[in-house]
Amino acid sequence: MENINLDDINKLTHDLREASEQKNKEAESQILVKMKSVDAKIEAQNAEIKAMKESLEAAEKKACQAEADLKRSSGYLADEKKEEAKKHVAAFETFLKKGHHEFSMSNREELKYLRTDNNVDGGFLAPEEYANEIIKKIVPFSPMRQYANIVTTSRSAYEIPKRDTLVAGYWVGEGTAVTASNSQYGKITIAPGKMGAKVSITREMLTDAVFNMRDQIIDNVATRFRALEGAAYINGNGINKPEGITVATGLNEINSGNAATISADAIIKAKTAIEFDYDRNGAYMMNRDTLGIVRILKDTQNRYLLNDGLNGLEREMELNGRPVVIADDLPNEGANAFPIFYGDFRAAYTIVDNAGLYTKEDSSTLADQDMTSYLFFRRTGGKVVLPEALVKIKCAV
Repeated sequence: MENINLDDINKLTHDLREASEQKNKEAESQILVKMKSVDAKIEAQNAEIKAMKESLEAAEKKACQAEADLKRSSGYLADEKKEEAKKHVAAFETFLKKGHHEFSMSNREELKYLRTDNNVDGGFLAPEEYANEIIKKIVPFSPMRQYANIVTTSRSAYEIPKRDTLVAGYWVGEGTAVTASNSQYGKITIAPGKMGAKVSITREMLTDAVFNMRDQIIDNVATRFRALEGAAYINGNGINKPEGITVATGLNEINSGNAATISADAIIKAKTAIEFDYDRNGAYMMNRDTLGIVRILKDTQNRYLLNDGLNGLEREMELNGRPVVIADDLPNEGANAFPIFYGDFRAAYTIVDNAGLYTKEDSSTLADQDMTSYLFFRRTGGKVVLPEALVKIKCAV
């Protein structure tokens, strides 16, 4: 009988859902025909399994009789029945080695000794339905990549020239000498740090799992790396990792006016604490807990500062007329804490990536355990390159 592949059934179900969503009646009809064909094959297989079960029950009765005979007598007849009983065990062993659909024609007779009411005896020929996806918890990521300036390099470090001071200029009278001056320059160096992860897995898990475990491992590591780098862009100390905005020096700073909480006044003042060109590209960045507090803040006209698209409006969430960015790695409000940053993050922060995700497969180190290890590396760095484009609000008087 033709093998009923669970993946094929899942694919038909997926295709039917898509065709239904796209209102493709012709495709939907074709898929339903295929599914009816699969149902027919499954019914035929179940009928064969039922017949196998009945044959097995009959064979078990014979085996019991053979065992009784062996106890009562010896000689050629007893040996013959003993051989018949051995066939039951041989059938199980052959099935476990080859599987239901791999039997050769010479082994078809042994199928009558298999049964579906016990897994090892053939029950897995009628498998339970298995989900085609893995439930995964949400992993929060810093949104810095969406708002920062990103560059790629193949070098160990990335250098950015900067102008520290501007050439001097004067108002001069006729015939008056002009004092010579020059602009002063420096540079900012960003060295990508390296993230690493190692996952070891048995050969059985790689080959026998319902899911493609190699793809699952890559997806899991990529998710972990995104969380790692995102946290570093906010709080990294710059040692073998990015330097975060909370660690950077030289940023503008204003107090909230309250010892341990933020205030509406400070949020409004933040816009004027940076230059206009930075303000027009500005955004407020805070964590979700801080957002909950900001939602109830009002201006002097008793209007809420936050507009998150109420009354059916489909618009970006805005605070004091500027976008709000959620970064859960930022601190909550509290004495001397900096729960809110505002400014032009693309101008202020630069991320430097060195290549992409590098993967190395190691089948030798744990070969005696029949295990394969996957090593993953990714290099990225980051730093505030223009502090004047950001302002941070401090919970202080």
